[in-house]
Amino acid sequence: MITPRNPEHSFLIEALHLNPDEFFDEFVKGIDFKPINELLNETIWRLTLRRVNVHDLRNYNTEIVESWDQYVSEHKWRNIGEKSKSIFEFVRKVSRKCLTLQSKEPFFKIDEFEAWQNVTLGCGEDLFVTALLADNHVQEGIEPRHFQWNYIIKSDYFLLNNLIRQKKLVENHYHLGGSSPNVDLSWIYLMNYPFGQTEKFENLEKERATFYPSSYSYMPSHQSKLELLVKIAALIRMWLFEICVLGRRLKKLDEESDDTNNWDKPLPIRKKLELIHRFFNDKVYLSYPDVKESIEVYRYESSFMAFNTKVDYAIRDFKVDGMECNPYIAGERHLAYACLCHIFENHEDMGVQTLFYLYLLIKNHFSHVFIQSNNKTGFQNFKEYNDRKSSFIIHTPYDKMAINMAVEGTIKENYLEQLEVRFTPYATEREMEDMIHWAEENAFIRKSLDHDKYFYVVHFVKEKKANWYENEEYRHAPLCREHEKRAIFRKKAECLVAMRNRGNEACRKIFGIDAASNEVNFRPENLGPVFRYLSASRIADDLPWKTDIPDLRKTYHVGEDFYEVVDGLRAIDEAILFLELAQGDRIGHGVALGINVGKWYAKHPVVALPLQNLVDNLAWTLYKIREWNLDISTANYYNLYTEFEKAFRQLYKNENVDLLTYIKAWELRGDDPECYTSGYDRSWLRPVTSWERHCVRDRKLFEELATNKSVYDLYHKYHFDVDLKRDALKVVPFRFMPFYVDLVKQLQVRMRSYMLEKGVAVESCPTSNYLISNVDEFSEIPTFQLFPIRESHSDYIRLNVSVNTDDRGVFYTSLVKEYTLLAATLRQEKENGLRVHSDDKILNWIEHLINNSKQQCFRNV
Repeated sequence: MITPRNPEHSFLIEALHLNPDEFFDEFVKGIDFKPINELLNETIWRLTLRRVNVHDLRNYNTEIVESWDQYVSEHKWRNIGEKSKSIFEFVRKVSRKCLTLQSKEPFFKIDEFEAWQNVTLGCGEDLFVTALLADNHVQEGIEPRHFQWNYIIKSDYFLLNNLIRQKKLVENHYHLGGSSPNVDLSWIYLMNYPFGQTEKFENLEKERATFYPSSYSYMPSHQSKLELLVKIAALIRMWLFEICVLGRRLKKLDEESDDTNNWDKPLPIRKKLELIHRFFNDKVYLSYPDVKESIEVYRYESSFMAFNTKVDYAIRDFKVDGMECNPYIAGERHLAYACLCHIFENHEDMGVQTLFYLYLLIKNHFSHVFIQSNNKTGFQNFKEYNDRKSSFIIHTPYDKMAINMAVEGTIKENYLEQLEVRFTPYATEREMEDMIHWAEENAFIRKSLDHDKYFYVVHFVKEKKANWYENEEYRHAPLCREHEKRAIFRKKAECLVAMRNRGNEACRKIFGIDAASNEVNFRPENLGPVFRYLSASRIADDLPWKTDIPDLRKTYHVGEDFYEVVDGLRAIDEAILFLELAQGDRIGHGVALGINVGKWYAKHPVVALPLQNLVDNLAWTLYKIREWNLDISTANYYNLYTEFEKAFRQLYKNENVDLLTYIKAWELRGDDPECYTSGYDRSWLRPVTSWERHCVRDRKLFEELATNKSVYDLYHKYHFDVDLKRDALKVVPFRFMPFYVDLVKQLQVRMRSYMLEKGVAVESCPTSNYLISNVDEFSEIPTFQLFPIRESHSDYIRLNVSVNTDDRGVFYTSLVKEYTLLAATLRQEKENGLRVHSDDKILNWIEHLINNSKQQCFRNV
């Protein structure tokens, strides 16, 4: 999160993410003998430097960190008046630098996109937008027009905005759950209903502990329970609402009062802080009935309702249009605006600043349980955020609000012609039908709007860990790899086909299939029969609803996360081969196709990976060298083959190794392993059911097994040998040889060419790729390599690439913003101090990407 090149921004980001416990522990040490303004500034400064040093010393040498400390120390209050030293002056300063108002609507400045991206990814947008509005009110008396601006604001790049409005956009990679504003609505829900949530908090803590041991958590080890922090935040919010919105003012900052339980009387700031300190130390349990009663009274007085619910007590005294975007979060925005107006108008009232600052610390602490903004890469890190995103609001009216903002709000704010909404299929028709019906009911407030602007793709969820071996009880009747998951996939696929054949109304809006989630230990082979079965399912010609139910197109998350680049390239090849991806189909992300190979291996000279992956990667590489006639010396090929032989014998013990035999066995992995349970059985060539017709991918390969027992034996051991599957999971190191990087570069280019020949498109998700993949700069994301703007370099291959958001709620982005970040990155590219790309060239490139997204769309645009 630290960016030494922008020390002031780094200071601000870290200051807004201090541990609430540590901040308050330090703060109360001096509360009895220091002025609050001095105490607040000193505490923030001291803890921020401590946090920065701990983080940065891992990545930078001591001299850099010391220089950084000195720079910020000298300039931290620069351009800020002596009487108004405050962390919120930094917020105001950033808002002035990065934001502008046009017709009272907020936009971020395209030339400040990097700074804006840095601070908002960690802190959100609303704090800075409300700071700008509050500053305008204090300085010029200008009132904001409303509090329903876009969930993710647009840039002031007029030419790009005009192009997008004229062309309209298509979103081809949008996970419904992950793209809903669950964090914002969860927070508002908890601020209105802070009590009675113990079970949900306990379940969240159990889920978090499942992924990472506490020693690897990015959260500080010293912290109160999240539930207690949320209750404290709810109390602070109520106080801020009373002071800044209802207009109650404290008579004296140092006024004394002994009655700490009388909630009807405003407590002086010192008493408030002392009470909070007792809560932090669990000396008092925060469950006073009067707190709950006060919140309920304020909520009752609010006039705005949605889904038969008073959404937020902070929505009052200003106009909210329920038919426009983002009405549910308007109250939280208004509260932040009111607090900042109070702070900017009353510089001496450091009590409100302290309360609001602590409120933001707890809110940011809470939000980072859901939004990916830490420094970790990899899909497992993303999944930790993604799996917990709706744990608080599920089965509440706020869940319906989330789905409404995710569909209607996204379509309206991003000028969408089509939105491809992805959801997980169920094992029964009733569950799947109910899910689609629920989404249809709540996706739009205005029922008159065009519901044909969105459709569904069902995505099967891969497993997070490999289930490659069984207990000893299965030794005499072994099961294939991932047998449980394969059975679930088949059941869900047959359910979907049955719905389609019966002409179920819900199937009229399902246009495709996908597989998402962790891919490192879950190969495409596990979904081969399912994808072939579903994509070939056609509605009988004599059924009257044939024309209403579309054929299912295929897309597949692959090449996004990998042990090493070859592992990712092989996964893409397996997806094309086993799932039979062809013209009109797509892959999601495909990061391995466009990542900078040299930089990746420079960071990872040695990797640790399962033995099975090492054997497969080496075999696949050797085979592709021969198939594609890659440029490699005989000596280097022999060295690589020696590594393969060594790894093969380690896994298969005393078996003789033959590369072509191994590759033939590998090509069978896309089949249903049940075809190979007890020897070569020709009955599978005479299928009876529709499922059986797609269990064997290549009948010619299957027939050859009758005369090639060694291939059958290798395949059978891969799936059913208990000892081999156990050994396959052993993690082994692999050190890359000097020639290996150049070889992988050739493989990467040839895989792009192979994708081009097959006509398989790529769904690029820039922000998602930047955060999940191992890249240092936004300019290194695969989008620029897979769809290069320059057409002159030697490896020029331009695939059919679209731009998408992936999980909008997890990555805090929008489709318009994704295009804007791409354009802004190109605008910054310079040679000899001059811009390389003109606006005309950039906009033509963006327009081509927009057209690609329309060509890729599974539904006609």
